[in-house]
Amino acid sequence: MPRKVRPHPGNYIAAWREQCGLTQEQLAEAASTTAATISRLEAGKVGYTKSMLENIALAVHAEPWELLGRDPTKGAPLWARLQTAGPDQLRQIEAVAETLLTFKRPETMNGS
Repeated sequence: MPRKVRPHPGNYIAAWREQCGLTQEQLAEAASTTAATISRLEAGKVGYTKSMLENIALAVHAEPWELLGRDPTKGAPLWARLQTAGPDQLRQIEAVAETLLTFKRPETMNGS
């Protein structure tokens, strides 16, 4: 039997779900659980298992630790943002990065 972790009232499961535009029912279906369980998890009323966090994280395009420790509305590390970019966006990002990396700053009058 999987070990349950104590409820964590400060989790970000609801914020991640809302960021993805999912209802509790949609998240429950994607994570192979019930809407009631999602509701209780979000409220910190029940514990969760490792596999439950992994299923929810997969459904909201996050890492399991992010559900507990990172508010998705506060911005994301660059690598996390890149994971959600489409092929056209990735090509644009690569072009901008290449330009920035190869840009040579003109020397100023004072030499700095």
